[in-house]
Amino acid sequence: MRESEGYAPCLTTPRRRAASRAEVVVACAAVYVLWGSTYLAIRSASSVAAVSHAGLRHLTAGTLLTAGCACAERRAPSAALALGPR
Repeated sequence: MRESEGYAPCLTTPRRRAASRAEVVVACAAVYVLWGSTYLAIRSASSVAAVSHAGLRHLTAGTLLTAGCACAERRAPSAALALGPR
């Protein structure tokens, strides 16, 4: 993509290799397990207020995503990129 086409150079992504069959299977298995555990967590948290439970789930997800980015040695996006154009 070119800058003349209306795309900023910082928003383009480099070409990557295609995922192997094993990577696709592992990714699908992770989605299956994590999605299923969400339903289990919702069912087991019936004694906790819904807003508190949602906040705890979002805090956990954010922590895991931040740890994953740190392990992959990726930087967090800048505030300008995260908030978009103004």
